[in-house]
Amino acid sequence: MVDRYDRWCLFYDLEILSSPSQGPAYDLVGLVPLLQHRIERNLSVKTIDRDRRILRIAQARALDVGGAPCLSMVMTLGNKTAADPSFIDFDVGTARDADRQPHEAKGASAHCILRTTTTPGHPGRYLMMLEQTTGLGRTTVERLLNSEFATIASDRGDNFISPATGRPVSVRPVAHMSGHKSNQMEEALRTGTFAPIELIDSTPDHTFDEPGVFRPKRRMLRVELVAPPGERRAALEVLSARAREAGYQRMRINWRPAGATRNSDSEIDTDLDDIGEAMFTKRELIHVEAGMSECSHTLRGDFITAMAERFS
Repeated sequence: MVDRYDRWCLFYDLEILSSPSQGPAYDLVGLVPLLQHRIERNLSVKTIDRDRRILRIAQARALDVGGAPCLSMVMTLGNKTAADPSFIDFDVGTARDADRQPHEAKGASAHCILRTTTTPGHPGRYLMMLEQTTGLGRTTVERLLNSEFATIASDRGDNFISPATGRPVSVRPVAHMSGHKSNQMEEALRTGTFAPIELIDSTPDHTFDEPGVFRPKRRMLRVELVAPPGERRAALEVLSARAREAGYQRMRINWRPAGATRNSDSEIDTDLDDIGEAMFTKRELIHVEAGMSECSHTLRGDFITAMAERFS
């Protein structure tokens, strides 16, 4: 349930990759002005699920957080098939439906702060803080950003000369979000349950590159964690080291906290120093004095300020 005064925000590392992978590297600094230009003109829109849902970056604003340049954004989700919101009388118990106007859909929104310079010691990674909102999680936000980046690249005519053919090949930036380390890690390691861990090798193998014929997939291995709770941290660190030695760059961990009914997942790099601390997404509870609604198409200044105070 969405609370009026308190919202959880999750931390991610955003990577900007190239597609195809042998294309030139992208820098977020060069993409941000073009993204802002599209947002200001209400062009940052993507429909999904056969036009039943619509995603939009509704507003963006540059800001400085601790001396680092950042971009604050509010993203919205409109769902045509979602149930209408209702209110209930606290004392009597009668319910009242909110009237939906023509062309309206059930709305939700998520605020975000994105640092536009790379994280020190981690080239190509940008710190991101995202308001936790049903329907606007990592996968959905990635889809929206990748839609925008693909349009920007297409409009600019981004391409590079293929070393194999000597011909120009279209290229675009691809956003990949992975969970930042969690402040709930200790509890999860002690009491959570785990699905098999997926080890991922995303190194491109150009042997199988053949447009229109083959499309290479990532190499993946599933490993079951059977260590008792007290030995899980050490086991994960050993697994990370062995995975890195075997050429796997990432681990995807699916886990369920004690007492929870839903699983959580996190994808992390195997080169991190402490895999036990990095396996779950870090989160902070953000409080505001003035109540917030479920959806806003404009940036809430007080909420962004409160997020910025925890953004590190």
